[in-house]
Amino acid sequence: MIASVVHWQLWYGVFGAVLLTALVLLLCRRAVWKYVLISTLSILTACCLYWEHDARTAQRQLPLAGQENTVFSGEITAVTVHDSGYASYLLSGTLNGEIPAIIHYFCDVPYYACGDTLILTGTPEPLENTYVFSAKNHYRSQNVFLSMPLTAEAEHIPRTRSTLRSVLYEWRQEMTERMQENTDAQTGAFMTGLLFGDKSAMTGSTKTTLYRTGIGHVMAVSGLHLDFLALCVVRLLRKCKADRRLSFALLALLALLFVICVGETVSVKRACIMILISQSAGLFFRRADMLNSISIAMLLLTLENPFVIHSAAFWLSFSGAFGIGVFAPYMVREMPKKTFLQKELRQFAAMCCVFLAVLPASMLYFREISLISPLSNLLLVPVCMLVVLLEALALLTGMEGMTAEWLLGAAEWCSELVLRISAYLAELPWTYADTDSAVMGGVLAVSAALLLCCYFLWKSRRLMCTAIACSLLTACIAAGTERMYRDENLHIAVLGEARDCVLVLRSGREAVIIDLSGDTSAPDHVGAYLQSSGVRSISSLFLCTMKEKTMTKYGETLHMLTPEQVVAMETPEELTPFSIAGKGGEYAIKREMLFHGAVISVTEDTVQVSYPDFTYVCCKEKTADLPECEALTIYGTSKNVLPECGILMVLDGRSCYTADSHTYVGMNQLELAVTHDGKCSVRSLYADT
Repeated sequence: MIASVVHWQLWYGVFGAVLLTALVLLLCRRAVWKYVLISTLSILTACCLYWEHDARTAQRQLPLAGQENTVFSGEITAVTVHDSGYASYLLSGTLNGEIPAIIHYFCDVPYYACGDTLILTGTPEPLENTYVFSAKNHYRSQNVFLSMPLTAEAEHIPRTRSTLRSVLYEWRQEMTERMQENTDAQTGAFMTGLLFGDKSAMTGSTKTTLYRTGIGHVMAVSGLHLDFLALCVVRLLRKCKADRRLSFALLALLALLFVICVGETVSVKRACIMILISQSAGLFFRRADMLNSISIAMLLLTLENPFVIHSAAFWLSFSGAFGIGVFAPYMVREMPKKTFLQKELRQFAAMCCVFLAVLPASMLYFREISLISPLSNLLLVPVCMLVVLLEALALLTGMEGMTAEWLLGAAEWCSELVLRISAYLAELPWTYADTDSAVMGGVLAVSAALLLCCYFLWKSRRLMCTAIACSLLTACIAAGTERMYRDENLHIAVLGEARDCVLVLRSGREAVIIDLSGDTSAPDHVGAYLQSSGVRSISSLFLCTMKEKTMTKYGETLHMLTPEQVVAMETPEELTPFSIAGKGGEYAIKREMLFHGAVISVTEDTVQVSYPDFTYVCCKEKTADLPECEALTIYGTSKNVLPECGILMVLDGRSCYTADSHTYVGMNQLELAVTHDGKCSVRSLYADT
C-alpha cells in the first residue's frame, strides 16, 4: 500500500522512513529484533516489487494513450455480454507488436468468443474513474490501463483450436442457457450468479436488495463455494477409500478447473490456494493454520500481480477470510455450545465478528453497508447453499431431462424465497446505512487502532468486546449527529456525464429528482447518489426529456423508492400514458412545488430554486429573462457570453470560459449545500472531479 501511493522516485524517502521506524522500535524493545527485521525486509521488498511491476507494465503502456493508428493484436480472455446488446472484452496481446498489454474493448458485437483474436486499430484511451464506477482502479488490479474506443477498426480472427479456457467458457454458457430456459428470468439470473458468479443478467434492483441484506457475497464465487465443493469431493473419496495423495490430486484438479470456469477472480483464487494448503496438510500428517494459509495466499497473489491490492475484491475476500477463520473463532472460543440455542447464539456472534472484519473494506469501497448482515447470513446463506447443491446435481444431468427439471424447480423455489425475503428486508429503513460520512470513517479508523492495541497489549477478549461495543456506539452517535447537522441544509447535486445534467435536491431523507437532458446514464448517477446520501423517499421525479430507455432504467433504479409523483415536462402530440416504478405519470408545461422551505420551479429547460436569501438556476443556455442568482449551472453547449455569478458551473468541457475559484468548467458530480441564512458551499462527490 505504501508503494501504491508513493512514486518510485521518492524511494529514498520511503526507505529512510521505514528504516528509521525500525530503528526506533529496536531501541524501545530489543527483544523483538527478529520481527522488526522481517517486517522491514518485507516492506522494502514489497515496494521494490510494486515499482518494478509498474515500470514494466503501466509506464510502458500509458505513453501510447492518445496516439492515433495504434495497433493492438490480442486474444480474448474474458467476455461480458450486456443486456443492451453490447459486450465488453479483455484482450491479452501486444501494442504495436512490441509492448505486452491487456486492454479493455467495448463494442456492439456480442458474439466474439474466448480464444478468438482481435486486431484493433485506433487511438487508445486511458481508463478513468467515474462517479458510478471506478474503472481505473478496478481494471488496474487486472493490469489493464488502456481501452480501445468503439470507433476502432476491428479485424476478427476466429480461433483455430480450442483452449481449456474457451472450452470451459462455452460449457458454462451452454449450461447457463439451459438453466435459464427452465427458470424465470429473475430467479434464473440469481441462480447463475450463485453457481458461476456471473451477475451480468441480474437487474440492478436485485443486486441492491442482496447487498442491502448483506448476502451479496454469495454471488462472488469464493471460499463458500470451494469449501462446499471440497467437502463433497473429500467425503466421496473417503467413501471410496481413495489414497490421500490421489484424493489431493483429484481435489486440486477439480479446484483449478472450477477457478478457470468461474473467471479466475481474486476471491476464488484466494479460496483455491487456501483449500489446497488446508488439504495438503494431511499428506504430511500436520494441521493447517488458518492465519498462515491467509498470509501465504496473500503473498502468492501479490507476487503474481502486485496491482491486485487496488481491487475491492482482494480486501473484501481476505478480510472475510480473516473474520471467518481467525477473528471469529478467537472471540467465540469460550462461548458454550451444548444446547441448540447456545449453538445458534455462538454462530450469530461469529457472524457479527465477520461483519466487523469486513466493515472497514465495505466502508471504503461501497456506498452502503448492511446492518442486518449477521442475521441474514445466519438464515439465508444455508438456503443459498442448498440452491448451489441442487444446481450442482442438475449439472451432472447436463441440465436436461425430467430429473434436471425437478432439481431446477426446487432450486428456483428456494431462490424465489431468498429474493422475497431479501426484498422485504431491504425496504426496512434500519437494515442498512450509507457510508457518505467522513466522521464515521475517522471513528472506525481510531476504533481499529484501539482494537489492535487491546489485542497486542492485553490480549483480553472481554476488553476487546468492550472496545468493539464502545466503538460501534460512538460511530453510530457520530454519524447520527453529523446526519442531523447536514439535514438542516438544502443540498443540490449536479450529476451526469459530459454536458448532460440531472439535479437531485435533498433535505433530510427526502429528495426531488429533475432530469433535464434524459441521458441513459442519468439513472445510474441518481441511484449512486441516493445510496450514498441515505435518501429514504422521493417527493417528485421530473423528466424534462422523455426517452424510453432512460424511463425503463429509472423504473429499475427507483424500484424501492417509488416517487410520490412523476411529471413529464413535455407535451407530445398524443398524451400516451406512462409510469415509472409503478407510479403513473402526468404531463405539464410548468410546475412549481414547495420542498423543505425551497420553492422549486421546473420547465422544459430551466430549473429555479428559491431558498431564503439564495437563488439557484439551472438552464440550457443563457436567456434574456435569466434572474439574478447566487449559483448558476449551464448544461449543454454554451455559445453565449456567460454571466458573472457567485458560483458558476459550466458542464461543457469545451467552453472557453476561464475557471476561477468560483467556476467549474466541464464538471458534474458537484453538490451545493445551502444553509438557512443563504450561505453556500460546494464539494466534489468523488475524488476525480
